[in-house]
Amino acid sequence: MDAKRLLACGLVLAGTAGASWLARRWWLQRTAAEPDAATLTPDPSDRFGEPRGPRQDIDWVMSFPGGRRVIPTLWEQEGKLVFDLLTIPDPKQAEDYFREVRGLDEEALSPAELAALLARRPIMSAHLTSLKVDGQQHDHSGHGTTFGRLDGREEPRAAALRRLYPGYLRGVRWFGVMRFTLSAPEPLRLPVSRLEVTFGPERETLPMKQEWTLPLDGSPAMVTFEHPVTGRQHALYLQPGETEKLEAGTAFPMPVWVSCFDGEVVPPLPGGGTLQFDTSLCAEEQQVWDELRRSQTPPYAPEARGAASIGIIGGADGPTALVFGRRGKEGEELGPHGQPLVDCPARMTGRAPCQATLALQGISVELCPGSTHDWRAVSCGERRLRSGADWLNALGGRKEKAK
Repeated sequence: MDAKRLLACGLVLAGTAGASWLARRWWLQRTAAEPDAATLTPDPSDRFGEPRGPRQDIDWVMSFPGGRRVIPTLWEQEGKLVFDLLTIPDPKQAEDYFREVRGLDEEALSPAELAALLARRPIMSAHLTSLKVDGQQHDHSGHGTTFGRLDGREEPRAAALRRLYPGYLRGVRWFGVMRFTLSAPEPLRLPVSRLEVTFGPERETLPMKQEWTLPLDGSPAMVTFEHPVTGRQHALYLQPGETEKLEAGTAFPMPVWVSCFDGEVVPPLPGGGTLQFDTSLCAEEQQVWDELRRSQTPPYAPEARGAASIGIIGGADGPTALVFGRRGKEGEELGPHGQPLVDCPARMTGRAPCQATLALQGISVELCPGSTHDWRAVSCGERRLRSGADWLNALGGRKEKAK
């Protein structure tokens, strides 16, 4: 008799699992319905217009302190997947924050006060570092913005998004949206059974104004600075610097010298922070640069040539910055104090330098940690089974307490 009951229970469980699998496949196919033929022509000028193509409603809600993030729908477009990530803050916290910062002079705040203010932003940028679809990692790109009603007026793009996602955005005054596009060597198709996203830490660069004059005679040096948030003193141990001369030509109207040191921060910056250095010309040399640029025939037209590790930023208006490639984490070189060596570029100069000016311009701080979220498609049958299991577990717990 016991064997028969065991066999019957096994058959019931197998039948339930099979029915649940069929219901799940039917639900996925149903949510990945084909679009109407009349909506197959997208407007290329609207970056947040309604995507066109087969869609799958997933209604995935991810909570975070002070609000929630939502991915309502996945779209299939020309072998790629497209989705919107909505950030919906707590309405009262958002209203209080925007009322506080309206007319606020950020330059009057100390770096610690500015960091505390930025950490309370109701709509953080979604820095998505990893995205997996059905267990496979895919490349992605995205763009986003923040919307809010001001004096009763609203952008047409915001109104279109409200119509597209009425269940989440109707009546919401402030919200952010990031539209992501996923691509792969093979075309991506709906339906999707599982989606995993990882957000990197939210960082912000706080301004700092500290300069040191350093010799270029091959001797090491050490400078100190105070962390603007923690108030802790850090030492920057610098190895002998290297100076490179960039000859005048199509990229530069006059020769410039670029010096760069290898630096080691002790103790290391909290939260994986990094230092940002000012590499622009000083004001006097910038005037000489501008005069030479205007006198050139043909007019100065910069091109990023030369060493691959150097890129010109703002070249159309003069050499405002140079960005140096950093060492990767693999094979990271360590300094004498056991900390990773980082590149510390000094200011450019139009004259052969015997010393360099190292200008600490900013420091990146972590406002909130990263997080990973996982979504899996669940059919109506599975949802009912889970609800029943939860109800039975709760009932069993009550009986245990009663005993």
